[in-house]
Amino acid sequence: MKYIRLSLLAFCALFSLIGNAGTSTYELVVTGGEHFPEGARVMVWRNKAVESPKSTEVLGAAPFEKGAFQLSGGVDDPYMVAIDVLPAEGDHAYTRVNFVLEPGKTVIHFSDYQHFKLEGGEYNRLVVNSWNDDKAYQSAFDALYEYSKNADLKDPDQKERYFELFRQAGAIKKQALANVLNETSDPLVKLLVYGGMYYRGEGEDTNQIVMELCKALEGHRQAKVSMLNLTSMMESDKARSAFQIGTVIKDFTAEDLTGKEFHLANVLTKNKYVLVEFWASWCSPCRAEIPHMKTAYQSFSDKGFEIVSFTLDDDRDAWEDASKEENLPWINTGDLLASTSPVVKMYGVTGVPANYLVEGATGKIVAMDLRGTKLDEKLAELLGH
Repeated sequence: MKYIRLSLLAFCALFSLIGNAGTSTYELVVTGGEHFPEGARVMVWRNKAVESPKSTEVLGAAPFEKGAFQLSGGVDDPYMVAIDVLPAEGDHAYTRVNFVLEPGKTVIHFSDYQHFKLEGGEYNRLVVNSWNDDKAYQSAFDALYEYSKNADLKDPDQKERYFELFRQAGAIKKQALANVLNETSDPLVKLLVYGGMYYRGEGEDTNQIVMELCKALEGHRQAKVSMLNLTSMMESDKARSAFQIGTVIKDFTAEDLTGKEFHLANVLTKNKYVLVEFWASWCSPCRAEIPHMKTAYQSFSDKGFEIVSFTLDDDRDAWEDASKEENLPWINTGDLLASTSPVVKMYGVTGVPANYLVEGATGKIVAMDLRGTKLDEKLAELLGH
């Protein structure tokens, strides 16, 4: 760690001089729009550097025009952003690319839904192209991509093969990023790898490394974002550790769309088992689970089973529209504070869907993250067919 600290100090002295140069400009060009369905649009977004119910903000968005998209603006210092290619209607992205927004021109060219070439920028060359231009990675990714086109993931053997290919490509990407870390003393490059590409080293105290990098680059946007994410993750891990099978669930109060207030403790006293479900309108896996949950609700609600859902939405219209589209029959609550919600923080929820099946009489958690038919099977075990 001494070597890292010395390198950070040396870089910070240089960085402070560079930082005084003022805001530079960037130009982003995205091509290959002809490979996507008509009306496809590009959205460029970034994580906010301060805690907020809306954790992301859009830098620019527009449909492809003659297969291309362009965006320009100011950038004080390089930081990680993302591009989503979206359908004309809906928010389920065809693809997403994380890259470094830095001064100068950056070109991202899509040759199909998943393959892209990136040109421009020294940080992109070091961080993104370290793996995206790697022939071994491309070969492994091609194998995964081709297999996924016809794979039936309901078949156990095909599903295992898919994840085997996924792990192989991921291992090559991780090694390429490890090579970058070994070959650089630039703390910003390191932070973009750890905090931007979400790299996790084997046998490393990654959290401590990220914290050291953020402190050394204090004031840098990527440091603010990475520190916010790290702090949130550590707090969530601590909170989540209190929610295990056999522990008593924590109570919360929330309102439904009509403003009616619900106390989880009251719902528990009236039912044998309650599923506490965290979801969001924008979460495709959450929406995909709803038909399974409806089947379970229909089968067991008259036997003492209830569902209390809590949304991570921050937009009332989005929550209301999704609830109407799905025709949710159970208790449907939220506070529109998204990841900053006291309820979400208390439960340590960092991703959705997430759920807890709770015994009404004792308040104890009897199962967690029941997906698909596993919910029906557990309820049948507890309540009978």
